[in-house]
Amino acid sequence: MEVYDDGFSDTSLIRRSDHFDKRLSKYSPMRLDFKNLEYVVNDFRSPTGKKEILKKINGSFRSKHLTAILGGSGSGKTTLLNILAGLL
Repeated sequence: MEVYDDGFSDTSLIRRSDHFDKRLSKYSPMRLDFKNLEYVVNDFRSPTGKKEILKKINGSFRSKHLTAILGGSGSGKTTLLNILAGLL
């Protein structure tokens, strides 16, 4: 991993990868994959009595990788994270 300082001078590109690699090397690599994840709640206003919050969601989280979860308001981002964290 390489991280560079984003200053304004020509000498601002400073390699700091050794420091970060040492900190991250003590953790075991992990990978979290999920496929066809669904979450349904009771909804008495619906004719079926159920409401699908998440429908067939696929994804993967890997060690040392930045992952973004994007979506509009009410699209289920927090619900997804709560399910993956075991809170729901």
